[in-house]
Amino acid sequence: MGSLLFSPTGRINAHDFKKGAVILLTINVLLWQAWLISMGAGVIAFFASLVLVYCWGCLFAKRLHDASKSGWIYLLIFIIFLVVSYILGGLLFGILSPEIAEEVQNLQESIDMDNPDMEYLLGVYDRMLKAMSLPFTISYLAVGLALAFGVNAMLKTDPEPNEHGDSGHTFD
Repeated sequence: MGSLLFSPTGRINAHDFKKGAVILLTINVLLWQAWLISMGAGVIAFFASLVLVYCWGCLFAKRLHDASKSGWIYLLIFIIFLVVSYILGGLLFGILSPEIAEEVQNLQESIDMDNPDMEYLLGVYDRMLKAMSLPFTISYLAVGLALAFGVNAMLKTDPEPNEHGDSGHTFD
């Protein structure tokens, strides 16, 4: 499993890609719940999730290699994921937590940058991050599922050996 998620070389078939995607999506969902524990746990989870960006890149690169495509196409997929999930998460946040979204907006307009009330500021941001946990978890999961399984379904295995290995070769 380690080389499946931590090495961009080689090829994987659609079935192995699905297994890796389910693992990564599950870890992503669990990491987003860290914001419910505390702001500190959320920050740690955020940095842990950066490792998953690399894992997703390895997984997509291998699947793209299996279809005789460049693994660098993952960057386009990742940008689409960021933009769409951010927009969807923001919309869901506004729908599910309008009072906190309004409080954050008011805070941004009224904060005294020369003498900010740090305790109040941290309290508002803590409530905001906790309120954002569910909408952004839903957003990331929905967009992640759609992109991962959609791209996977569109890619057809090249039955011929290519510079990334034989078609029967699952991963290095």
